[in-house]
Amino acid sequence: MYTTMMFVRYNTDMYAKQKGYTIVELLIAAAIVGLLAAIVVGGLDLVRSKGRDAARIADIKQINGAIENYFDSCYKFPETLDNLVPDCQGNVYISEVPNDPQGMPYKYYVSDTPYGFHLCANLELDYGNNKGKARSAPLAGGDECDGTQGKVFDVLGGALK
Repeated sequence: MYTTMMFVRYNTDMYAKQKGYTIVELLIAAAIVGLLAAIVVGGLDLVRSKGRDAARIADIKQINGAIENYFDSCYKFPETLDNLVPDCQGNVYISEVPNDPQGMPYKYYVSDTPYGFHLCANLELDYGNNKGKARSAPLAGGDECDGTQGKVFDVLGGALK
């Protein structure tokens, strides 16, 4: 009788460390990527707000220049911003009155105060007193430029305040 002995040979390569990542490693990597993405998106929102505020300030300064040129030609302030295109003598100082970057018209009214007119924009960010003065000045029709301290950019009668 023959006895067969079987020798089981284990393949050492089978138990070698396999290449690849575990599910835990993949989840940690995904969490880190998600956290970094959230930080970047939050920073972009701040940059967008600053960009819109810069556009508002530039628009107000441009409109202010057109109002001053209108006054030099017509010897009065325009009743509405639409009167700037063209002015009383047919001059065009601004091709189109810009709107706020979010689509709303800027607030403007002619007053009987020594300033003559009030033009303002509500800003999104608080710049302290660097960009404008906060006030709650009533505008025509009961509207107000009603930002909190530092969130309003005002032009009163051609003098940047």
